[in-house]
Amino acid sequence: MRIMPVLAFCCLLLLSFSAGASDQSVLKNGTFSSGGQRPEDWQTRSVATTGDAGTVGEVTLDAETYHTESPSAKLENKSSTEYTFVSQIINVEPHTPYLLKGWVKEKVEELGGEGRGVRMAVANAADGNIFAVSKSGSGSGDWEHVEVPFNSGDNDSVRIFLYLHQATGTAWFDDIEVVAE
Repeated sequence: MRIMPVLAFCCLLLLSFSAGASDQSVLKNGTFSSGGQRPEDWQTRSVATTGDAGTVGEVTLDAETYHTESPSAKLENKSSTEYTFVSQIINVEPHTPYLLKGWVKEKVEELGGEGRGVRMAVANAADGNIFAVSKSGSGSGDWEHVEVPFNSGDNDSVRIFLYLHQATGTAWFDDIEVVAE
């Protein structure tokens, strides 16, 4: 008789642990609270997409502009021919729905064409092909919450990109998470 209440309690306890696990981000340093001049655990890169190879953007931590109390990742381009990003490869469970989410602020002065701007994206870790991407931000200058739902498919790892693509201006990213849904 006593085994039923104990069994029921154990089942509830197990369910509460599995439900809470999906709330934890599989991304490292999504608050950008670790790092010197550049965010720790993130790869950074800036390239000129046309002939002006002398002009490239930069990635820094910004302690003055942030969504929470930690610094934000600041991406800055001086030309609309630049592509500046931070990225991180994360492990995921195959065939599992996830949500990439976070806060973005932008001050974009010039776009280099359609489809350019500030975005968050998910790509295959092996080949870099993007399969889920956010819409470009509004350019309002306010912090905006952005979400990118995706399914991991056959992948056991994916690459997360936060980028300023062929746009003159600045983008800030903060409180970035990837959670299983």
